[in-house]
Amino acid sequence: TVINGIFPGLKLSDTIISMLAAVSIFAIPFNLKRGEFILQWRDTQKLAWGILILFGGGLALAKGMSASGIVDIVSTAIASSDISIIITAAFLILLMLFMTELMSNVALVAVLAPVVAGIAIGLDIPIVHLLIPVTIASSCAFMLPMATPPNAIVFASGYIKVHQMARAGVILNLIAVALLILLFQFVIPLLF
Repeated sequence: TVINGIFPGLKLSDTIISMLAAVSIFAIPFNLKRGEFILQWRDTQKLAWGILILFGGGLALAKGMSASGIVDIVSTAIASSDISIIITAAFLILLMLFMTELMSNVALVAVLAPVVAGIAIGLDIPIVHLLIPVTIASSCAFMLPMATPPNAIVFASGYIKVHQMARAGVILNLIAVALLILLFQFVIPLLF
């Protein structure tokens, strides 16, 4: 941010800043006489590269779904239908919950929050009534390794197979859906 303030024409994203910091750690000497640097390549060999690639794939999928227009198609279809509000909320909770298995929850909320807000306006209900349970659903990713970094870490241990995670995760996802529908129907209207 300091560099962007000094050079307003230079746009540095978080990604570029992170990469510059990581590369500079390889260049900063720890012991110049022995030629040792803070970070050496052999240190990176211990990194769990599979987890990084898995998580990166999830982010790429999020970008692809957003760029393809799938999100716009879904929001238009929901807003124009004559389905009850509770069914719409349940559908959005289910959609968010199962999409977050394939996409980063932060990216998914960034993409779908405006859509959900638009649907709430179209249904003539307060935006927070619909946005809170749908946003919470984005944190309920229990089925797949790529859904969240903790899932990926557990999977990378090698003790759990994908089908085991999926079987247990489906049960947890269904419990989360039921709780979030109850939250939408009974708790949130009392608070807001």
